[in-house]
Amino acid sequence: GSDPVMASVIGTLKADLTAGPGDAARGKKAKGAVKNDAVQCLALCSLANIAGLELIQAMHVEVQRVLVAPSSTEQVRKKAALCLLRLTRTSPNLLSGREFAPRVANLLQDQHLGVLTSVMSLLSCLASQQTPEYEGLIPHVVHILSKLVMKKNCARDYLYYRTPSPWLQIKLLKFLQLYPNAIENNTAEYTSQLINVVSKIMIETDVSESINKSNADHAILFEAVNLIVVW
Repeated sequence: GSDPVMASVIGTLKADLTAGPGDAARGKKAKGAVKNDAVQCLALCSLANIAGLELIQAMHVEVQRVLVAPSSTEQVRKKAALCLLRLTRTSPNLLSGREFAPRVANLLQDQHLGVLTSVMSLLSCLASQQTPEYEGLIPHVVHILSKLVMKKNCARDYLYYRTPSPWLQIKLLKFLQLYPNAIENNTAEYTSQLINVVSKIMIETDVSESINKSNADHAILFEAVNLIVVW
């Protein structure tokens, strides 16, 4: 039979993951939602740190459910994406790209840059394992990159020395490097948008008086050059 200790761990983690903020909102105290939010995050962190194969097989569906649930808060979605990243690194090909790609597409429409950064970390791992299955997400990635580079659309919390979320920009560019034929396989409008983004990075990156800003800007430039090399 199965290990009773492992069965207890799985049962506890499942109970904690299902204790979402929506349940607490129906209770007497609104602040209970914060407690349940924290419980979900702690459960996800625990699962990511243990990450045994038996635990992964038993829990990965629950983690996916929490990640895509409309009731999950930004903090929970960030933790769920990173937890799933750890699980897929431990157990490659855990997820079917054909089935999971549409879910990622929905996640890439999130307006919270912290969620997008975590989701891109997960997507980069998944795409490296099953590259063709995630090619359809390229337009979503280019759209996010365009908003950051062309429109400077970025919350103040994610500005780094006036550079919009450089870590996210780098993740987006690295994802695009997995698809050397991206320009050829898509519409002229999409191709033009991507070329404009890369051109602006190449032209406007300059040495700044701030070494931190200069490092961030040139890290983005480095990945843009790598993307051009791949093309």
